[in-house]
Amino acid sequence: MRKILIISVVGMILCSCSSSKSLIKDLSKYSFLLGYPYDSDIIECERNVKIAIGAVRTDSIDLLTYVNKTKRSVYPFIFYNLFKENFWVRLGQNSLEQSFPDFFLDSFLRESFRTGCYTVVNDPKEADFVIDLILKDCKTESVYQMKNQALFLIYYYMTIYNEYAFSAFTDMEVQIRIIGRSGRSEKTYKLKKEMPWTGSADDYFDDLRYDFMANMAESLSMTTKECIEMIIRDINLIIRYEPEE
Repeated sequence: MRKILIISVVGMILCSCSSSKSLIKDLSKYSFLLGYPYDSDIIECERNVKIAIGAVRTDSIDLLTYVNKTKRSVYPFIFYNLFKENFWVRLGQNSLEQSFPDFFLDSFLRESFRTGCYTVVNDPKEADFVIDLILKDCKTESVYQMKNQALFLIYYYMTIYNEYAFSAFTDMEVQIRIIGRSGRSEKTYKLKKEMPWTGSADDYFDDLRYDFMANMAESLSMTTKECIEMIIRDINLIIRYEPEE
């Protein structure tokens, strides 16, 4: 029995190593289009003030989707063996169809048209204000788990293999600089948002992995939505109370 137990545990570890390589390969082949519903209430206001976008700077998102083993648990019992492995996954630019800075800027312009009490112009020389957007940090991460179970009942042997996905979390830090008639003001926005996992553990592994990555892309999209809406509300206040020359 001890020999069978050792063989079983070694077999589960080798199986997990093979599955790990498959996970890294599969997660890297998916690509998602960022987006969210533009459902904020349109604000009716005068749009006489003109703003222009200055710099859009970013070092905020990794180039490649990153997979790292974080925890491995082995429970070798006489009749029941469990091997569990967790992977920490970070969303990279290679998993997105559009660059994140471009998505952020496009979303800012679209949302400005709906809720901004100003008009966006292309030439900074024609603008009353110049807005710099500095995307300082942006990480979307989640945990993916593989579980291998073996059950021994005298002459009967059964193995069960499952994979599980968990909620995604996005940490975002964005700084804006507003240069106006009376000088420059700055503000930094820090957000941490959770996108709960609502998928099923009964999906085929390919479907589960796709849905897992899609959930992380949605987490990034919805955090961007909240951040941009906050920025535009503050810009409206700043330009409203900017003193005249």
